[in-house]
Amino acid sequence: MRSTCRGAAGVSSHLGVVGAWRIIGGMPDAAHIPAPAGAPFPVRAGNTIRPLIDGEPAFRRICEAIEAAEQSVWLTVTFLWEACRMPDGRGTPLEVLGRAAARGIDVRVVCWRPGDELAQLRTNAFWGAPEHLARLRAEAPGVRVRWDRAAHGFCQHQKLWLVDADGPGATAFVGGLNLNPHSMVAPAHGGPGENHDAYVELTGPATADVHRAFAERWNSASERRLPGGRRGPGSDADMPLPVDVPAATGIVTVQVQRTIHQDRSTDGAGERTILEQTGLAIGAAQRTIHLENQRIDLPEVLVALRATVDRGVEVVAVVPAEDAHAPGLLALTQHERFTLVGLTGRAPDGSRHSPRFRHGRLAGPRVRPDLRFSSLGGPRCRRW
Repeated sequence: MRSTCRGAAGVSSHLGVVGAWRIIGGMPDAAHIPAPAGAPFPVRAGNTIRPLIDGEPAFRRICEAIEAAEQSVWLTVTFLWEACRMPDGRGTPLEVLGRAAARGIDVRVVCWRPGDELAQLRTNAFWGAPEHLARLRAEAPGVRVRWDRAAHGFCQHQKLWLVDADGPGATAFVGGLNLNPHSMVAPAHGGPGENHDAYVELTGPATADVHRAFAERWNSASERRLPGGRRGPGSDADMPLPVDVPAATGIVTVQVQRTIHQDRSTDGAGERTILEQTGLAIGAAQRTIHLENQRIDLPEVLVALRATVDRGVEVVAVVPAEDAHAPGLLALTQHERFTLVGLTGRAPDGSRHSPRFRHGRLAGPRVRPDLRFSSLGGPRCRRW
């Protein structure tokens, strides 16, 4: 559910990000919810998905997968704070990656490089400054990196991790979590300033599409041929696109979807399958929708929700309590079938606070029409 956003940091991509990445999953009796026509990645049966809610459990599982990797670890990064530490004393994210590279694993990272118009966001982006190169030399000398800009005024907001992409145990992690200390928290959200977010772990045939998406991003990284646009041995070489599709691991049908700005797409057309899928899912829901997001004020989504409650579908929308005042949402609360919930956490002293849903206030939005279909990714239901 990501639209192309613009503003302080509009989104140029997701997996949905130069675009946005999104994974949708459905059970066999969710066939009444159509997929976007002309989507570049097919709907694939036979997958296994596992939601990972909030940073501490999610990054613990990601670290376990990296430590068990036999061939490769590839990831895309939007923000990587210097103060970020992985769970259970594993050190910085770069140290985790550096240890994998030191034992012969092919480790590649595509990092967002903010343009001059978004220079204020370089503070916590890993954009290739001298101090970033020094950290790579000290913590992850064997890691290959390419830097990638977004369309002017936009952000490369894609967050994915892919382990052993060419092997039978290929595992992908896709979602909204950034590498910062506010996201490295337990689900209880015991203090202010903590981010509520999610990843989904994916195995099975659909990992081939995450593989292709990463390879496309690596091969088209905007800075790859510029001085300082890449580092590490072999970072000058492009990647082959995947040919093989992993075997089935489960019963879940999955489609990988993206948002890609037309100025950063290989065909010049861009991709908006996340937004398209959101509208299709809301429009096809028969009984219930559960929607979590940072701030729901995108007109296309609000109009679709209004039409849905008018035809008798029950809708529950969960947003941070501090952001439950969006006019479009408040108008929907006048409908008896629409319930708006403001999410809060409890601090150790018993006081209530509103956890920050990532991407400003929420990441990891999930749409679950009829409890037979779900989507999870980094997009927000808003424009900047």
